[in-house]
Amino acid sequence: MKKLILLLAISSLVALQAQAPPRQAHLSSATTEHAQKILAGIPMEPVRFQPPTIKEIKLKSGATLLVTDENSLPFLTLELHFPGGTKLESIEHAGLWDAATSLLAVDGAGNLTGDQIAEEFSRMGARFSIRNDYESWVVTLTVLKWHFPRAFQLLSDVLLRPQLSQDRLNVILDGMETDIAQRNNRPESTAGRRLQELLYPGSRRGKSLEKSDLQKITTAGIKSEIARRLYAGNMIVAAGGDLRGINLESSLDGLLSQFPATAIPKETERLNPRKYTDKILLVEMDVAQAAVTIGTILPAHRSPDFYALQIGNHVLGGNSFNSRLMKEVRAKRGLAYYAMSYTSFFEDDGRFISAAGTRVEQADETLKLMLSIIHGMNKPAGEQESGLAKDSILNSLVFLYDDPESYLRSQVRFRLHGLPVNYIQEYQKHIQSESTTAVAKAFAKYVKSDVNIVVAGPKSLKAQLEKIRPVIVVGPESRIP
Repeated sequence: MKKLILLLAISSLVALQAQAPPRQAHLSSATTEHAQKILAGIPMEPVRFQPPTIKEIKLKSGATLLVTDENSLPFLTLELHFPGGTKLESIEHAGLWDAATSLLAVDGAGNLTGDQIAEEFSRMGARFSIRNDYESWVVTLTVLKWHFPRAFQLLSDVLLRPQLSQDRLNVILDGMETDIAQRNNRPESTAGRRLQELLYPGSRRGKSLEKSDLQKITTAGIKSEIARRLYAGNMIVAAGGDLRGINLESSLDGLLSQFPATAIPKETERLNPRKYTDKILLVEMDVAQAAVTIGTILPAHRSPDFYALQIGNHVLGGNSFNSRLMKEVRAKRGLAYYAMSYTSFFEDDGRFISAAGTRVEQADETLKLMLSIIHGMNKPAGEQESGLAKDSILNSLVFLYDDPESYLRSQVRFRLHGLPVNYIQEYQKHIQSESTTAVAKAFAKYVKSDVNIVVAGPKSLKAQLEKIRPVIVVGPESRIP
């Protein structure tokens, strides 16, 4: 019971940290310090858990099927994971696959309209979705087991016999255009987007969509791209729930045998050398609160330094009220409305991001302090500070296992990243065994002084920021020279 209360307390504090920052940082310092004292007094013993059993089956098509049974309720969830989402897109076809997956999810297929398919799924109490991200695109179906044959047939029609109506596509493109028009409403989101451009220059990953990109998207282009991407040999299928009496392997073999692609879709993205690490990009915005972002590239998920970087990030800015950035930038000095850092890891690389929101007149002071704190990670942390970070990381693992589907999704991700089958069982040992010296060395190796910096705020900041580095001023949508 104590562990449950602890987890709920931590979750609540993290949720508060993620909400819109208060308008007066100084007013929240007492609250922050009080929360730090509460957390410091709670013993952070790692939660022990037993992962669900997963059965791995190789299908005739070459696809991998991961199965975990949960028979308490008569429904099942099926997820088809296709490697390569936006990652497979070229700059010339930017936005095409986002539009394609959105269209597949709502359009007609076979002899049914999109509305008729939605009505059938609704009548069955089923949930159907298609989502796309950088590394993969995923088709998900959750349905009562006795409705599975019909629901699976609808899923098959959506993939193999889509109607690709122009009217539906126009609605989707209108929505994408609206997103482009509204994406500069918040300085922090604009700064984050422009930082992505600096981290991945000249690649699809670093390209922000433009309206001109949308004008090139056609139903013919989408049809061709679907045919290119429907390849079964490297995909992973995850199935969980009550699978008794469901001939799942046979159903999947029948679907996958009809996929048109005969070769793995080729990647078009190539990471270019980083630029601008000796300058500050100032995105000119007429705002009262400036957004400061700092970022750099990290190694891939399977790197031996992954564990040290995770621990270091928790010490630096990922551990809510107990992190260095939160304590020094917000609580002690009242410089920022929020101050944090996070890491993301992928198959090919990772990235480190640190961000803060501050009053315009304090932007330079905030940035200098953030850089100083980040540089301080090159020295080993204290055992207590490191131990708290390790316990926080290990305790958070329990949320991967709150249901079998969550665990399955994590297993799919690990396989897509080329990690060993026993990765999660070894994760705890790796985290616990990392020394403070190893953490400091990892940060010194990857999070160096040549980080990319983006500040979103008024042009008047240029004089302040140039005391730190040369400044390039651009508009929210203008090209970076």
